Amino acid sequence: MTTTLKGSTKIKNLNIEGNFTTNGATSEINSDTVKIKDNILTLNSKETSNKVSKGKAGLEFSRGSSPSYQIIYDESDQQLKAGLSNNLKPIASKEYVNTTISDTKTEIIKQMNESDFLNLAPKINYGEDTVKVTTSGLTATIPTMSIFLGGYFSKITAAIKVALKANTTNYIYMERDSNDRNKINVSVTQTLTITEGSRQFSRICIAAVTTNTSSVTNTKIYRINTGYNDYIFNS
Repeated sequence: MTTTLKGSTKIKNLNIEGNFTTNGATSEINSDTVKIKDNILTLNSKETSNKVSKGKAGLEFSRGSSPSYQIIYDESDQQLKAGLSNNLKPIASKEYVNTTISDTKTEIIKQMNESDFLNLAPKINYGEDTVKVTTSGLTATIPTMSIFLGGYFSKITAAIKVALKANTTNYIYMERDSNDRNKINVSVTQTLTITEGSRQFSRICIAAVTTNTSSVTNTKIYRINTGYNDYIFNS
């Protein structure tokens, strides 16, 4: 049996055994306590598209004259958001957090490369590694690499080739350019002016290469401070 009520009808107590449908534009419930047996509430149930056509769907909590608080799904970027209606923020999922951490790490590395290390990040412990110097005949090649030297981070973006002198030991040095903090100069001498394994502030010896008449007979490579990706941040 179907019962239709039109106009203004006041009912003190109403018990509905079957389904209940209201077609009004606005429905208000003024009860002090509302109990719903269903464990999942469906919003936007009449959607016929493959997305939320109105852009957003969710819950809103009135705060009187202050901006309301909302928990909504935003179709524009497919994220669940929460906060004041005028300042919604994504609810942090594992995927969102991982992406944010990755983006932050990339930005920190960029800033460390462009900025003064001593002022920007005084708590960084830098890692050490060897430079993969290769040789052919009487030529040594320093590969692309990153390096901490003279208080700054630098990156060698193109391999550098240097000529070696025959029948001697050639010491290969890296030195920060005194006029350009972004530039690293490479030189070769036959004199060791820095104790093996030690460093100067703006100049280091990265390798000792011994030669005969036409080729390299031995290469000793020293450990130096390298690589942004090797840095570990103190807590």
